[in-house]
Amino acid sequence: MAPNNNSLDVCVNYIVETDRLAVGKFAAVSQSLGEVPKTSKLTSKRLDQIDDMLTWLEDDARMTSGLRARSIAEDVLLTMFNREDFHFPDAQKYQQKPSINERVKWNEGQSSEANDADSAVDLPAARAKTTSKRHRTEDTEGAEKRVVYPRADHAIWGLEGIMHGVAMSISMKTNGSTRKSLLYDDRYDTSRRSAKAYGHNGIEVGMWYSRQLVACFHGAHGHQQAGIYGDATTGAYSIVDDLDTDHGNYLYYSAPNSHNNDDPRQPPEAGSGSLALQTSMRKQRPVRVLRTSTGKSKWAPSRGLRYDGLYLVVTLNHPIN
Repeated sequence: MAPNNNSLDVCVNYIVETDRLAVGKFAAVSQSLGEVPKTSKLTSKRLDQIDDMLTWLEDDARMTSGLRARSIAEDVLLTMFNREDFHFPDAQKYQQKPSINERVKWNEGQSSEANDADSAVDLPAARAKTTSKRHRTEDTEGAEKRVVYPRADHAIWGLEGIMHGVAMSISMKTNGSTRKSLLYDDRYDTSRRSAKAYGHNGIEVGMWYSRQLVACFHGAHGHQQAGIYGDATTGAYSIVDDLDTDHGNYLYYSAPNSHNNDDPRQPPEAGSGSLALQTSMRKQRPVRVLRTSTGKSKWAPSRGLRYDGLYLVVTLNHPIN
């Protein structure tokens, strides 16, 4: 379980143990197979541990110089993102994520996030800055990076625009190509709302967001990619529904990796997100539901994501794929 405090020893031990129990073992199995291992209770457990660590690094970790020096965080990330002989599943979007180095401000004790590169567009920039660090990833090694900040009065990216709260990171690679990704606009860190709140969190039902990262900036959801945001002890804060059976006033939400499970006799072991929903069911604590345009439901928005209010978790089923 991710640390709930910033004790240096606790944080170092968490990274080392996750590497030993999850990252290293999953990488070794995938290397021997030459492909992503099939879904099983063990692989699902390891992927949940990896996903929890990545989320912690992005959202909560204070990557101080002490933690960076004592932990193996950078080596763990190089194992996951750089080694072509290791195979992590696209379903977890590990290979599709920009380097986490673009989201963790090493040595500053703060973190910022970037979204997938395919969601980027060119911006009329008010100013630009070049980041001070080179990031050693396969896609961006030797690349010059800069963050492009939009004008405050820009119709789309400005204070009143649908992309307010995010900016663009552009990597200029040595072969002349570019890679673009979204990240939080650090000029508005003080106005970024935490999603760690139950209930509406000050958000009106029907509120629409252009990207999941924008929804995170406004506190509707807490993960830029994962569908469940919450705590296994206190319950889920929010979910993003895109794959599941949707009847409007009620819906069925599938656990992570359940669609990839090929063993009809054994459901995947519950991960942290599923456990959070089970806690919400026991406590009868409402969960924020966002529908996304990638969903097939007739209630899904045509573009982006929409906040559709609070839902209660009422039952847990184990249907067969």
